[in-house]
Amino acid sequence: MIAIIYTKAGCGHCTAAKNLMTNKGILYTEMYLDNQESIQKFITEHPEKRSMPQIWIDNEHIGGYEQLKTKLL
Repeated sequence: MIAIIYTKAGCGHCTAAKNLMTNKGILYTEMYLDNQESIQKFITEHPEKRSMPQIWIDNEHIGGYEQLKTKLL
């Protein structure tokens, strides 16, 4: 399983999503949007995705924390 989660500082849903994935034994790569360059790259690649976190599992876009929770619980 390949999981990628895009996160930003101060995001409670990002922390909750990472905790849920860890608790379910899902290894993930965190893409931390911590500077203008990384933010702009994300917006360019995913212009329709504006909230955080944004999660992909096995190249399927899951959505944010609530969608992840629905999928895993």
